[in-house]
Order: sequence, then structure tokens, then C-alpha cells
Amino acid sequence: MIYMMRKICAAIIFLTALISFTTGCGKRLPEMEVDGVGKKLAETRAENISDVKYSLLFEIPSDQNMALEGMVSLSFKMKERKPIVLDFVQSDTALTSLSVNGKKARYSFRNEHIVIPASFSLRGENRLTIQFHAGNQSLNRREDLLYTLLVPDRARTLFPCFDQPDIKSCYSLSLEIPVEWEAVANGKVLQKDTIEQTQRRFVQFSETEPIPTYLFSFVAGKMKKVTQEKSGREITIYHRESEPGKVSQCD
Repeated sequence: MIYMMRKICAAIIFLTALISFTTGCGKRLPEMEVDGVGKKLAETRAENISDVKYSLLFEIPSDQNMALEGMVSLSFKMKERKPIVLDFVQSDTALTSLSVNGKKARYSFRNEHIVIPASFSLRGENRLTIQFHAGNQSLNRREDLLYTLLVPDRARTLFPCFDQPDIKSCYSLSLEIPVEWEAVANGKVLQKDTIEQTQRRFVQFSETEPIPTYLFSFVAGKMKKVTQEKSGREITIYHRESEPGKVSQCD
């Protein structure tokens, strides 16, 4: 009798833990029954989430067949303590680490989303740090050039984000690229250093104004640079042209 009671108690504990886990990941999220960012999910997030900032780092290899390694530090405010739902069109193996507010967090993948239980979120300021393998779908890659094209909703194929236009965010971007490459992004170049040990170049850009995810962009590759001052303002053109007639148009 005692043995049977112990088995029943163990089963109850197990079921309670299982229910807690599944409801923590899926509670109040009926809007996630389909892939992509549906209207209900977009409205729920826009109502609850504000002051979003991304700090992104991408390591770009010279070999176009190698994956980009990425890291994002994402901060935002929540009105209510709810599950955190990020958009990311990759498999669960694309994430190598995830922490929320300084603690390693449990998460699940569901219909192109990363779902983090509400028990890890806070009312007010939250910070997520995620290391991941960047998606290749929206990277236009050649042997010595790469540029992003994230219109209309393809930022989520590249990195974990809130991929909807009414959640405008500030972006701080850093790139690690081959030493002979140049890089351009939404922000102004703040820092450019050569890493002697690896013959790589580290480029850091200034924070952007609030913009939607589809306007976030960067270009990296072998490019020529022409800088001139016009009306007291310095303007730089990056190009890959070699034909003299076309290059002369820079003036």
C-alpha cells in the first residue's frame, strides 16, 4: 500500500511539473498556432513591450560557405509579466546559449518562435543575451561580398527579434570581418581596429534612431571608398566598380 502511494505521489509531482512547464511556455498564447507573426501576436507584443534596443555582433568569415556566428543583447520593458516570444526562423540547434536577466533560461521552439516562460521575465526592464548561428536566407553572399535584405519580414531569418514594424528599436552593431574588407551599416563607424593575431577587422557602428526591423541593414566586403566634402559635410561612397566612366560619376 505504501509502495503504491509513493508511486501515485511521484506521478502527481511529475504531471504537475510537466503542466507547469507547458503552460509556462504556451499560456495565453493561442495566437501562436500558425507560423509567422500573426495579427494577434503582433498586437499583444506591441501593447506590452516598449523601449527595445538591440546590441548585435556578427562574425563574418571570408568563406561564403561558412555560417555567421552571432550574439544579440536585447533590452526592453514589459508592462505585464508574460512569456517572451521572439521570432527566429531557424531550428532549435541554431541557439548555443540563452540567458534572461542574467540567468540561464529555459525556452522552447514553436512555429518559428522562441518561447521563454513568463517565470523568467520581469515587469519593467528585461535583458536577454543569445548566442546563435545566423540564418543564411536573407544574406546575399558572394565570394568577397555580403549584404542583408530584410524586407518585409526577413529579419527573423537572420537573428532572434520582434519582427514587426510597429515595434521600432535602436540598433548598435559590431562586425568582425576579414582585414581587407570594408563595412557599412545604418550607423556611423565609431571604431575600426585590426586584430593582429587573426588578421581580422573589428568594426563598431553608432546606435541608430528607432527603426523597424526590416530597415536594419549592413554590407561587408571588398569595396573601394571615395570620400569628399560637400557643403561642409563629409560624404563617403563605397563601390566595387572598375570601369573609369562609372567611377568618375562619384564626383
